[in-house]
Amino acid sequence: MLLLSAIEHNETFADRAERTAAQVHDARYRAERDERERRLRRRDTLFAWLRFAIGAVVLAILALLIDGIRRENGELFAHVLSFVPAADVRRAADSKTEPVRAKMNLAHHDLIRTDVNGTATLSFPDGSGVLVQPQTHFEVRLVDYARNGRRNRSFFLRYGGVFSRISKAFGQGGQTLISTPNAVAAARGTGYTVFYDPDSNGTVVEVIESKVRLTNGGGSILLSAGQRGRAIGNAPPQIDALDGPRRTQLTTFLNQLQRNDLPPPAILRPILEPILRAERALLGVLDPGLQLVGVIPGGWNLQDNDNARRLQANRRLQDLQKGLTDEVPERITLHTLAELSLPEEERQRILAGFAHEMLESYRKTGASGYIVRARARDSRNTLYELTETGVREVKP
Repeated sequence: MLLLSAIEHNETFADRAERTAAQVHDARYRAERDERERRLRRRDTLFAWLRFAIGAVVLAILALLIDGIRRENGELFAHVLSFVPAADVRRAADSKTEPVRAKMNLAHHDLIRTDVNGTATLSFPDGSGVLVQPQTHFEVRLVDYARNGRRNRSFFLRYGGVFSRISKAFGQGGQTLISTPNAVAAARGTGYTVFYDPDSNGTVVEVIESKVRLTNGGGSILLSAGQRGRAIGNAPPQIDALDGPRRTQLTTFLNQLQRNDLPPPAILRPILEPILRAERALLGVLDPGLQLVGVIPGGWNLQDNDNARRLQANRRLQDLQKGLTDEVPERITLHTLAELSLPEEERQRILAGFAHEMLESYRKTGASGYIVRARARDSRNTLYELTETGVREVKP
């Protein structure tokens, strides 16, 4: 009896030990399973955050890329901000004429025309603006932009008048030129008017803010605020003072354009500037690929990088040299080459290779010698000189 009881007791103890071992095994298995699941969850969470981070970076790059392309596209046109009828635009691309519309973009060689009552206000992304006055023919010759911040703008006033205000945000190194058939007004960060009268072949420049250089075949003068410059034909330009009523009127024009120059709020500037730098850097890195697929704005392509633009300026000067073979004129109109016996299309093709689509200077030397200077459309506006012996770069 005692032996049977002892056996039963041992069996019960063995069962309990077995159950305990099983429980320990199960507990260990559950702990290991839970740990595996926790590791898997951590891994999945890590992968999820990694996918989210990669997606966010990709979206940020796409956003910067799209916004950068949008900004550069805006830099390469003049934009119609407002107008008063009647005014129209003759498109250079197809020679078609269409009425002026708000938010219309004007490209290279588009011509805006106003009648006796018409006006048009053109704006640019940096806050600059041009007020085209009544009875005016005003051609957009060049609106160019480089990622180093350099802007070059050139316009041709066939007749009539414009008031131009160049924003303080225009940038360093660039320049705005307004040419007429007999003179050129060059400015940076200023407010001024330019008038051209074809009957007298005379250009008048009036300055209300900062300085403007007026140049014609007779020489060059620097105009300061409150001064008026007159250039008749190729006679040396003259300076006189603006009277009080005229100053008041020009100040009104200046304030009118200044209202359209709205800088970003001060609180956003520390954020906006790094974004703009990142966009320029990204476009610079991706530029070769973007050029190949043709998504760079303004029709940029592989021929429009700095090296190619300098090479283009060299070739256009060589083309110009061919036009000087038969006759070397006393003077050349820097922005039309009108004195050369070349077809109009060839003259435009030559000028398109230079900054502002014009020559920088021309001087006849002796009976058949000449010195022509022109700047390339690269980011440095590299200066080249043409003589009867060939083309060379002019070092600063």
